[in-house]
Amino acid sequence: MHVVWTILLCGGLALAGDLGARRGLGFDRGTPRLLAASILAWTWATLGLQLLGATGHLAIGPLLGWVGLGVGAGCLGRSKSTARDIEARVPWSPGATIAVGLAIWAALAVGMPSLILPPKVVSDGPIYHLLFAAKWWKAGRIFPVPTPFGETAAPYFPAGGDLWFAGLMAGWGGDRLARVGQSPFLLLAATSAYSTARRLGASAASSTVAACWLATCLPLLLFSFEANVDTMFVAGYLVAVDMAFGYGRGGGGRELSIAALASGLALGTKATSIVFIPPLVGAIGIIILAGRRPFSIKLFHLGLLIALTLVPCGYWFARNYLLTRNPLYPMHLAVGGHVVLAGWFETSAMRFSQFYIPIREWRAFLDVLLSVFDPRLLPVYLALTLGAWRSPRISRADRRVAWTLILAAAANVALYWVLIPYRTQQRFMLQAVGLLVGPLALLLDRGRWVRGAAVGLLAMHVLTSQVWPLDNSAAPTGLSFTGRVAIGTRPAINLPQSAVELRRALGDPRLWPYQLILIGEGLGAFVVAGLWSRRSAVAGIAGASVVVGLAAWAVNASVGGSARLTYPDFRMFNRGWSEVEARSGPSGTRIAYAGTNLPYYLMGRGLRNDVRLVNIDRHRGWLLHDYHLDASKVAPALWPTPRPGWDRIHPDEAAWLDNLRAEGIRMLVVARANPDDGPFNLADAESFPVERVWADAHPERFIPLYGVAENDPDMKIYGVRPWR
Repeated sequence: MHVVWTILLCGGLALAGDLGARRGLGFDRGTPRLLAASILAWTWATLGLQLLGATGHLAIGPLLGWVGLGVGAGCLGRSKSTARDIEARVPWSPGATIAVGLAIWAALAVGMPSLILPPKVVSDGPIYHLLFAAKWWKAGRIFPVPTPFGETAAPYFPAGGDLWFAGLMAGWGGDRLARVGQSPFLLLAATSAYSTARRLGASAASSTVAACWLATCLPLLLFSFEANVDTMFVAGYLVAVDMAFGYGRGGGGRELSIAALASGLALGTKATSIVFIPPLVGAIGIIILAGRRPFSIKLFHLGLLIALTLVPCGYWFARNYLLTRNPLYPMHLAVGGHVVLAGWFETSAMRFSQFYIPIREWRAFLDVLLSVFDPRLLPVYLALTLGAWRSPRISRADRRVAWTLILAAAANVALYWVLIPYRTQQRFMLQAVGLLVGPLALLLDRGRWVRGAAVGLLAMHVLTSQVWPLDNSAAPTGLSFTGRVAIGTRPAINLPQSAVELRRALGDPRLWPYQLILIGEGLGAFVVAGLWSRRSAVAGIAGASVVVGLAAWAVNASVGGSARLTYPDFRMFNRGWSEVEARSGPSGTRIAYAGTNLPYYLMGRGLRNDVRLVNIDRHRGWLLHDYHLDASKVAPALWPTPRPGWDRIHPDEAAWLDNLRAEGIRMLVVARANPDDGPFNLADAESFPVERVWADAHPERFIPLYGVAENDPDMKIYGVRPWR
């Protein structure tokens, strides 16, 4: 039945969004209507999940009711289009068809292993995105989930993406689809960039090829099939830009409304969005003020922009304010010695993060550019900044917009490098690639040979590593000048490696069936691409959705219950995770953990275990902000690093035991912690937290199940005798 619930939820959202765009806002058929429908559906899903989660009704029944309410509201609309939007039908072009086929094939090659295999340890997904979503889904409500051994600030981040994952879990009854929950937003990002290129006057073929360059940008492609939220942000950002473009070109309140909602959705996905979205909203405000409308209409549109931007994301900032009186918590802001926002760290604390790179490290900046734009494609992007796209047929107005997009891309890169200390994370500036799609499409319109060369470069980018044919002796960092930012040394479509990964995960000694599967994916990709080019973009999207939906159903039916697919290949904890799995029982158990920043895997197959953090002092129900506010009663309390330890600086053994009893804990998992991540009361030279010492000191209460006798250096597991 979970397949049915998922189809009803997603199909109902799509229908509600389309009805809202067509009957509510009056968008005619075409790419803008598709974008508007997507944003309305995303907004409706976000508002419903927030409302139901806040009231403790986050479950399949209420969600279906909310979706049905959206469909009903869409049916009440009576707006009619006053002008025809961009034509949806795409003229057939061999180059465009090849580009789309390559993009779909790359997405399938990257996405299918992510759909089948467990979430990767290197992703933020198991650290907090999937953890939050799973705990919210199981509890049926939204609440802050502490992550003291991981990203301690994560419970206070905007979490619209995590809420989307929770909705997918509710529909599917597990995390299978949530693992690749960002994949629709890769399509949304590419479609919005295509729409912007078409608004600039670029041909459909060139716009398609340019959009495929974005869709196959290696960091964006890889992150789109992990349980992160970066692609969701990029999609919201690019839709807002496209609709703002439409508004500035004579559109009205409907384009502005979609631009504002898209901005708010992007702002509600991740903490770093606060760096990029306010300048975007400010730019849209300038477009409003510069327009030729009555002043009263301008004021109304400014109010509409601000209000609708806050609608999908205001919940997270309001929640932080109610908890801490700081909507941007835990960021600390002081002006002239006066505290404006009280938090636990200033920007100077970020220097101690392992992801920090000083601004002056220009060689690392080159690493970032090469890893994002591909060394083989970077000269083309640089040519855009020199105006190589200009031609006599491009109007003065279109030239101004093209230069604006180029400057906006450069500004996003600059904001990323100057204001975000986590400079090893190039994913924070991927929207800049999307902003360059329009000028790139204009360049490709300079001649068929230019577009053909672009398709050839795309094929090389997808089918070979980013360091080919240059020297690859420095792998795995390739051309890296500093070793801090890696450059892709494997192609997006790597049939042998993908087949080996699938074979190993499924325990099958044969290799050829999986190679045939991946080759079949390629053939299917080009069939869908042909459908897209012959019929319309909507038909191609529908065909790809059916293929992916059938693949997801087949995977879940064949391997969904396999314990082999629960845990990734991670040498430190694989044996310990297997022991937890074997000792949890068919209905699961209640587990307390310490030391590890990967508690998600302790939830076991089917997410059946209840995994909890248990405080080590008398404040059983406190979260980190409670400790911080208590420490700030006399004076502002600032921690010198981004990961404070107020919750662990006063350990109380008796209080901890009482907390375990109150929580009904039946198993304790203590893992070796990373001392660089924060102050964890490390008990010995082996870097285990103090919980291990206390457990060993009470054999009458804790039964060693694994790790003590086996001398596992990374994990100890204890059974907890029944509490009386």
